[in-house]
This record gives sequence, C-alpha cells and structure tokens, in this order.
Amino acid sequence: MPDSVCSIYKEGTTGSLTSVNSPGTATTIDCRNFSSGLIAIRNSGATNTLQYSIVSYANVTPSTAGVADVATTDIAPNTTVTYAWSNAPRASRIVTIIPKVGGSQSTYIIEHCLGV
Repeated sequence: MPDSVCSIYKEGTTGSLTSVNSPGTATTIDCRNFSSGLIAIRNSGATNTLQYSIVSYANVTPSTAGVADVATTDIAPNTTVTYAWSNAPRASRIVTIIPKVGGSQSTYIIEHCLGV
C-alpha cells in the first residue's frame, strides 16, 4: 500500500559512484511515522575503503544540529554494515558516504526498511 494509506512498512535503495573528499555523498531517508528501522550499506567496490556516518534529525529539512547515530566508520571493500534502531522516532536520517582515500572511487548501495 502507498505510504499515505498505511504507514506500516517502507523500503528504498540508492547507490552511486563516489570520488569526493568532503562532505561526501549524502542520502536522506525520510523516517516520519516510523520509530524503528534498519539501514544496510554495502561497499560494492573491490579495492577501495569507504567511510560512512549516520546523523538523525527531528525535521525532514533540518535546521538544527542532528544526533550522531554512527560516527565516521570504515566499510572495507565487498563488505556490508548495518544500523538498526527501535523506539527512536526521528523525521530523517542522513547517511553520508566518503572515500577513505581522497579521489579513490568505489560503488556503494544503501538499503533501508522502516517499521520492522
């Protein structure tokens, strides 16, 4: 069912090629109406390490400092990391992907499911 009809479960996938240093490539996940969820991030590249962070906000369009759910952490090549939460309502969570070595590229996939 569409989100507007029934907010029981929602999922999404995004991915890209990154070669930037800072601030990195950000993906916003709309978490309104969901107090639990799971984010999975896969470094699908074969050679370069990526770094990621997750920050949550009270609003979908944040104007205040967020809460650092995950500080900047490495993701080795061909590795998946996950972040799960429950009873933690936030309007949005922003996942930022940064290459560990500036200018080195890698592909990644971010999957999320909310309401699990």
